[in-house]
Amino acid sequence: MARLLILTGPLRDKSFELAGKGWPTTLGREGAGIVLPDELVSPRHAELSFRDGMWAIQDTQSDHGTFVNGERITRPVQLRDDDQIRFGATVAVFESEDSIRFDKAGGAAPASAESSSPARSGLSEQAVDLSHGIKNVLQAVRGGRDAVELGFRRNDMDMARKGWEILSRNLDLVQRLVLNMLQLSRRSSPAPVSTDLNRLAAMAVDTLRETARKEGKSITLELDTRLPPAECDPDQIYDVILNLALNAVQAVAPGRGQVTVQTQADLVPGMAAVRVTDNGPGVCDAQSIFEPFYTTKPLREGLGLGLSIARKIILQHGGRIEAQNLPGAGAVFVVTLPLRAATGADGAATVSNPT
Repeated sequence: MARLLILTGPLRDKSFELAGKGWPTTLGREGAGIVLPDELVSPRHAELSFRDGMWAIQDTQSDHGTFVNGERITRPVQLRDDDQIRFGATVAVFESEDSIRFDKAGGAAPASAESSSPARSGLSEQAVDLSHGIKNVLQAVRGGRDAVELGFRRNDMDMARKGWEILSRNLDLVQRLVLNMLQLSRRSSPAPVSTDLNRLAAMAVDTLRETARKEGKSITLELDTRLPPAECDPDQIYDVILNLALNAVQAVAPGRGQVTVQTQADLVPGMAAVRVTDNGPGVCDAQSIFEPFYTTKPLREGLGLGLSIARKIILQHGGRIEAQNLPGAGAVFVVTLPLRAATGADGAATVSNPT
């Protein structure tokens, strides 16, 4: 059984199963088989049908058109895995029965020319994943733009405001993506100074405390007063601690979620340590999570670059970052940093492990 997964719009994150038999399935705002409560969707907007073992979609003379992978369709179009369909401000992705079965089995997709080619491995695969993410965002931006334009034409400011909210949210996502990509590719070295890690940890917790409270979660701070200053770039290390703490807050459940940010002086001799612990579901793969674009979050919540950037920063400081699952439930991320910096041959300050 295939399905449609809604990426943007009023039904975001909802999925609809498609049975490959019987009458065609209509999509629209009123009286349709799949109801899309989107003001830019026509009452009977499009139709899905199962033909010759494949699903196809056709527009049913909607006001604003049906788009598959960004192209407006004028005749029935066969759907393939990961095809994106836009109706108004609603964007959905099509998943075939084979794709869903392999996902549930925890196995890999069937071998094919595409999946076995070099283009689906290493950095090329990451680029493909990134292009899919960008395409999702651009689809949502287009939907928001259409809503704004229609609101202006109808002199309907409520609709225009809804469209602007979609635009604003996704433009912020584009900005974050670009800044993260720049940070990941930047070759700049840390500018280490004597830094109070307790102060950085406290700042990160203070930043997230209100967010956690609104979601019914707790974030606590445990500082080791014996911790000496560490030689590090304070802005970069603050970003790392904040990112780890934010990930932990997002991972735990409302009402019972607990996050602890802790500093330690004696975890590793000659090193300062920061631990971020949570009682969430744990990590799926303690190694892969530090790879670029690896993420289990919906696109709007993460791009899979934060931990890659964190690892790059910590390695440039001569430190280490590790993730472990805790017995029972939860995870802990541990960052260790040298307590002093050395001077390189060119006279520049470089951070290294103490001898």
